[in-house]
Amino acid sequence: MTKPRILLLGTVPPADNPDYALFSRDFEVVPFVPKSMTDFCQKLDTIYNDISAIWMFDFVENTDISYGAELASHFPETLKVWAIAWVGYDFVDGAAFRKKGVILTNTGSATSPQVADLALYHVLASYRGTSVFERSLRDQLNLSEARKILGTKEFSPETGLPVIPVDHRVNYFDYGMAIGGKVLNTPQDSTVGIVGLGAIGKEIAKRLNAIGMYVNYTKRSPLSEEEEKKLGFTVTYHESFEKMIPYCDCIVFCVPHTPSTIHLLNEKTAKILKPGVRIVNVGRGSALDENVLLQCLEDGTISHAGLDVFESEPLVDERLVKRWDITLTPHIGSTTSDNPKHAAKANMADISNIVLHGGKGYNTVN
Repeated sequence: MTKPRILLLGTVPPADNPDYALFSRDFEVVPFVPKSMTDFCQKLDTIYNDISAIWMFDFVENTDISYGAELASHFPETLKVWAIAWVGYDFVDGAAFRKKGVILTNTGSATSPQVADLALYHVLASYRGTSVFERSLRDQLNLSEARKILGTKEFSPETGLPVIPVDHRVNYFDYGMAIGGKVLNTPQDSTVGIVGLGAIGKEIAKRLNAIGMYVNYTKRSPLSEEEEKKLGFTVTYHESFEKMIPYCDCIVFCVPHTPSTIHLLNEKTAKILKPGVRIVNVGRGSALDENVLLQCLEDGTISHAGLDVFESEPLVDERLVKRWDITLTPHIGSTTSDNPKHAAKANMADISNIVLHGGKGYNTVN
């Protein structure tokens, strides 16, 4: 009996994954890296006109490929599922795929703990100023000199650095108090607002509750009693972003890119932020208007920002890079050695369920 063929977008299948050996018994996996939109469409019309699934295990970069109606018009009738080996799927027109009878899946909660770990790092850095201290120490190579940023009153709008007066002396009570006029303290007993309490948001909530923060959240609908009971601690629901943020000492964004999540932080919502709030974004860069973010950092409305995602990815605004009161990571939320294993397992389960058993998939997003 002929095995269903799976088109793997990537150069190497996850052969070292123990689940892959079982998967390959049921499917013929064909690695493929399309060179262009034309190349992809031609191959779908000819040599790959009998595939049952497309497994996007690698992102195909530096091409003109768009994942919408035009590509979908070349899908063979045999194609049942398009599986993505990460969470974000905003680059795909899921509705166009669904019109062709193709189910779109992602990894669901498989990589949520890794993203939540990074969110925790950014929250801690935003309270304790660790990235500011690290940059100072790397520059000065001397503990005493590196700590001279303590007790400073402002950040330079030109350089983004704490301004150290010529006659500045660090006294005992400056240790741990403020940098550039922005107070350093513990996150314990402060209120965090999580924007989007899905799989990733719940993992973030667990970590922030563990360090003593009061967790608030906003999403389309509140958690059920069963979901909240499973969390194991009390969380406070707000029906909108605008109603939640005045209470928050820290706001963590972990929402996907949708029309309703673009520029949640904007000129209007910035006016109701709690003074000195910390902002962390591990979701999508489009959730923040970066011009507003920079202005709020400058005037002190926002004390510190931690960003793993950016509005103009893959490019990053140079103004963000210059500021010491922003902790930056290059979209590495799920970048750990075990992530590919978890992602592949989730994808293989979806493909098997849909292709072999006629199921609807476990992590369907369209």
